[in-house]
Amino acid sequence: MASSDLEKQLANLSPAKRALLERKRRESSAAPVLRRIEDRSTARLSFAQQRFWLIHQLDPNSYLYNVPRLVRLSGTLDRAALEASLNEIIRRHEALRTTFRMQNAHPVQVIAPELRIQVPAEQVAPRNGTSPLDSAIDLALETYQLPFDLAGG
Repeated sequence: MASSDLEKQLANLSPAKRALLERKRRESSAAPVLRRIEDRSTARLSFAQQRFWLIHQLDPNSYLYNVPRLVRLSGTLDRAALEASLNEIIRRHEALRTTFRMQNAHPVQVIAPELRIQVPAEQVAPRNGTSPLDSAIDLALETYQLPFDLAGG
């Protein structure tokens, strides 16, 4: 439906229907307010986090929850811009700065006030007669299989 058609339909509504529509619009746009916890030094684990923690206790060398992604870029990479954008995402999302530790015999989550990463640069040379792309994929697979340390991040 074109916006002009919608405007005509809205103009033809009775005042009572227009008031009802406006009230419904206001009610539906009122999203619940999420409040920040003031003392954010530690917090109990959510149920999903408890599952991650338990699996990590059973197999601390697992890479089960790693989520690998490969992106093929062309042109010159501006590493400083990439690092700045990734660090901004990390700054905005506490989940990316959260680690787990034991406190009073219970696992808790700890949100680091700040975390900055550096993007490593790897020079990929063909290995064993493979193409540079195959070598890059092999390197990515090796990296993907590194265990993730829930306590250290």
